[in-house]
Amino acid sequence: MQAYFSRQILLNEIGHIGQDKIANANVLIIGLGGLGAHIAQLLIRAGLVKLALIDYDVVTATNLNRQLLYSKSDLGKYKVQVAKEHLGNIYEDENQIEALVQKITKYNVRDIIAPYDYIVDATDNYETRYLINDACVSENKPWISSSIQAWNAQIAFYNLLESKGNTHTYRCVFPEQPELQFHENCDTVGALGASCSIVSSIVANELLLEITNKTNLRVQFLNLDLLNLSIHKFLVKRVLPQNLETYVIEVGNLWSLNHNERELGISSAELNEYILFDLDDLAIDVTYYLEEFTPMDNEIYVFTCAGGKRSRIIAKRIKTKFPVAAIFYLQG
Repeated sequence: MQAYFSRQILLNEIGHIGQDKIANANVLIIGLGGLGAHIAQLLIRAGLVKLALIDYDVVTATNLNRQLLYSKSDLGKYKVQVAKEHLGNIYEDENQIEALVQKITKYNVRDIIAPYDYIVDATDNYETRYLINDACVSENKPWISSSIQAWNAQIAFYNLLESKGNTHTYRCVFPEQPELQFHENCDTVGALGASCSIVSSIVANELLLEITNKTNLRVQFLNLDLLNLSIHKFLVKRVLPQNLETYVIEVGNLWSLNHNERELGISSAELNEYILFDLDDLAIDVTYYLEEFTPMDNEIYVFTCAGGKRSRIIAKRIKTKFPVAAIFYLQG
């Protein structure tokens, strides 16, 4: 099968070793619209074998001028099913393509992303993007996001794995979700098909570079003005603590585990922002925090539950394993 990829194997940055890395990577693309559909095709043509696609929309007439996988005969069909068929025909079913007709929610996002090495966000709404970010941080998954509104596009990698801690997350760049009335996408401001192809090509290029070596966007955020053909790269740093969710806690209700069995009260004035894990949330995997969870330096973690007992047990066990970590629980 490597005969198909002889031209890219000639590149020093890829070679046979890099091509094997591409073939062995497992990628999930969320959203099969103007960006995701083209990214999928580029990755398959580059030699990616295992690819999962998730979207719950059907092909409509307005899709055809910028979503290159689809044609008029596909109208009314689910995008992921059409994409799976077309992508499978490129190398005559030598690929393992999974099609999921499903919507990302806070209840399923962690389970959906868990099996994959890289997550590609090609969605067109902020709500889903924040869900993807928080799940990727929780599951320790790197992901690349792209968006386009009219002539402006943005591309960035998030949560790339590093020996000294992961790189920045989406919330480092956009701490809070914009209000709905400020949300713009192709449906409200439009987009040119050629512009979508440019953005998709950069995303696929950077993902393939990360799989084989190292992306150019490890600590950078890329902004493109495709009307005036200008490109700006901004340096992004991880902001601590990460606010997966921010809560206000009354003074005296927050308790710390810093001195063996001794419990110390901490006021909300001392601890305004932190990562909170509600153990009553069905999306929280308690076993993960007992067996695999590793706290980050300079992060503040708070565990809570309805009665306070389980959160205290979890917090104490984690604190025993990581004595210097900032681990807290809420008293019930």
